[in-house]
Amino acid sequence: MRKLLGSAALSLALMAPSVQAQSNISDTQWEDVRGFLERNPDIHSQLEKMMDREIGPEQIAEDAAYIAENTAEIFENPMSPVLGNPDGDILVAVYTDFRCPYCKRTKPELMKLVESNPRVKLVIKEWPILGPDSSEAAKFALAAYQAGGAEAYATVQAALFDAGGARMTGYFLEELAQEAGLDPRSVIEAMDSPEIAAQIEQNHQQARALKITGTPAIIIGSVVARGAVPFDALKAGVAEVYGAE
Repeated sequence: MRKLLGSAALSLALMAPSVQAQSNISDTQWEDVRGFLERNPDIHSQLEKMMDREIGPEQIAEDAAYIAENTAEIFENPMSPVLGNPDGDILVAVYTDFRCPYCKRTKPELMKLVESNPRVKLVIKEWPILGPDSSEAAKFALAAYQAGGAEAYATVQAALFDAGGARMTGYFLEELAQEAGLDPRSVIEAMDSPEIAAQIEQNHQQARALKITGTPAIIIGSVVARGAVPFDALKAGVAEVYGAE
């Protein structure tokens, strides 16, 4: 059964980042476009056909097969930060980069999903692809998760997204560790551990196997959504894949 990508709502959401980036329209203008599309449902079927040409059934099947074979590595790796219910049966993962503006925009949408459904297990796959500062931020976030769990990670994640393109200097990271209630020296030393390097490399291999070319990329169950996805579309995707409201 063709799931998730077949829904008009999610098709629109998946198209949004590339359309907005290529046309350089503002957030306000994009909201106007979305409003028009919502008021004209007849256009949804045309958009679905456009999505089918870009991400065809072969890629959807390949995604599902790879995820089925690597479910444990994607959703149960203890090195991957988990937000929401660690024992949840609605599995969601996001490949993300702290310097990616679409990742920053998607983060609160994912948290709305977590808050709206206690069954959601949100797994964060740190995938730094936008330069050395991205890499330092990812390593620091993973070290903070190792040291302080989900609460410390959530604090660090929010601050790193707010920092945007700021340089990941030692002084900045020390202050951030203290804000998260962690020992700065131990966290910074852990950043270069083989375990963290292996986790980032595994995330890279997974993204490459799934033919993901940019961030964010969101997995819901066995389906990959490539691009920023708003809450309503995430909720619709969960309903299609898991039959859950």
